[in-house]
Parts: sequence; C-alpha cells; structure tokens
Amino acid sequence: MDIKTINSKIKSIKTRGKNLDKDIHETGVAIMRHAAKHHDYSAANRLVDAMPKSGRTKAFIKWFSDHTPYIGTKRKRRSNSRRTRTSVASS
Repeated sequence: MDIKTINSKIKSIKTRGKNLDKDIHETGVAIMRHAAKHHDYSAANRLVDAMPKSGRTKAFIKWFSDHTPYIGTKRKRRSNSRRTRTSVASS
C-alpha cells in the first residue's frame, strides 16, 4: 500500500468516526428520552451490542450510566452453551 492510499484510508476513517460518534450520541439521547417516558432501557443494551468493540463502547456505557438512573449496561457475551445471553438490567 502506498502513502497516497494510506492517507486516503486515514481520511475515510476520520470521517466515518465522526459520523459514528454523532449517530451514537443522537441515538443515546433518544434512548434516554424513551426510557424516561416508558421506563424501558432495553434499547441501550441493543445499541451497545451493535457498537464495535472499542473505547467508544465503554465511553457510551459510562456516559449513559452517569446521565440516567440506569445502573449500567455491558456487551452481551455468548457462552458455549445454548443459554440466554445476559446483560446488566435496571429495575
């Protein structure tokens, strides 16, 4: 890969990252409003599961937990058995 291609990929990553951050924030705020009205935080878990494994996910979880009465959320993990996937839930 030559430097021109490398620079092009870096520019693309930067643009996509900014757009992803904006989408995550807007979706998170919408989830907060939905949860305040309906007491339903399940969309927070779905958003976390949809996010790529990165620091963004941990930052979103902290931000969401700091700004809502929600205890927290974490990425669901699959076990080797056919058990139900688990996540932290709020009462």
